[in-house]
Amino acid sequence: MTMRFFLMSALMMISILTLSQVIFACTCEITPGNISLRKVVRDAKIRSSVVFSGEVLEISNLTNRYGVKVAFRVESVWKGKKLEEVVVFTGKGGGDCGYPFVIGGKYLVYALQSRDGILTTNICQRTQLFSSANEDIAILGKPKIWNTKDKDSL
Repeated sequence: MTMRFFLMSALMMISILTLSQVIFACTCEITPGNISLRKVVRDAKIRSSVVFSGEVLEISNLTNRYGVKVAFRVESVWKGKKLEEVVVFTGKGGGDCGYPFVIGGKYLVYALQSRDGILTTNICQRTQLFSSANEDIAILGKPKIWNTKDKDSL
């Protein structure tokens, strides 16, 4: 009886400690259902500093900060300046809203630029697989045409 009471008490304490941990979750703004996709995409473009499509070349874990650095080969640009390659930062996923990029994957990326020029994206923006982005691409229209000699940053 004493051993059974001890085991039940221990199990209950472990459950309480496990369930009482603070959990941080990613929370994105929910778009009301009465807003058209055209408006949602246009607003996302306006809020973004850069909108481009590209292929992931490399993903590196950050050692001094939380998150990952993702290198892209840029294919098309709807907003921002054209580069052959660009680096975008995102979280690792889960509670930090990081986007789950995969090396070799092609994406339509909506990114924000910080004051120090760093580009970031996450799952709360309209970043998505390029193969799933047909509606966004139709709304965004034809990508901008850039001089391939333009090497300025985005």
